[in-house]
Amino acid sequence: MQTIKIKISDIDFYYKGLEKHFIQHFHGIREYLPLLIYLIVGITFLLSGLINGYDFEVMTLNNGLEEVTQKNYGLLNGIGCGLILFALLRFYNNQKSKTSSKLLFSRLRNRQKKKESALEFQLTAESINFNSDLSAWTKKWEYFDFFKISQVYLELYCKSYHEKYPELLVPMNSLSKEQLELIKNHLDGKIKNYS
Repeated sequence: MQTIKIKISDIDFYYKGLEKHFIQHFHGIREYLPLLIYLIVGITFLLSGLINGYDFEVMTLNNGLEEVTQKNYGLLNGIGCGLILFALLRFYNNQKSKTSSKLLFSRLRNRQKKKESALEFQLTAESINFNSDLSAWTKKWEYFDFFKISQVYLELYCKSYHEKYPELLVPMNSLSKEQLELIKNHLDGKIKNYS
């Protein structure tokens, strides 16, 4: 495989894309859907506890007569309030985490813009290289467990990093179709393709 160079001159755009990808993965609808379910179940329990008025009916025999006693321990109300509180606190925690993630990406982006003029990825037959004014590194293709190629990124995954989020996102929108096909064919022989 010939060396393919991907130069990124618009650092701000690249890091905004990384931020958007990260936020969509870790703070997307999949994170809020379970909270919505907890909230709905909690409201259901709370309303049914308020409407019923009692939790248990206890039938006792007293001198041969049946007595029905209704006991109200507030179980449904307590479970409902607990689930609602849990959902609200998790929502608050997710929002706080999302805000801090955006702040971290903003700081990284600002630091990189001050120090660097461009970023460069080099894809060779043996490895992927990254060069910038602040750092440089090389990783062999065997380091990665699998990859996906989307319309925008080459996503390289390493299970020791995170199983469902890529360790490395390489922008692919500046490459020709021949170069994309060359990269895909080369990586198919090296690591698993989950595209």
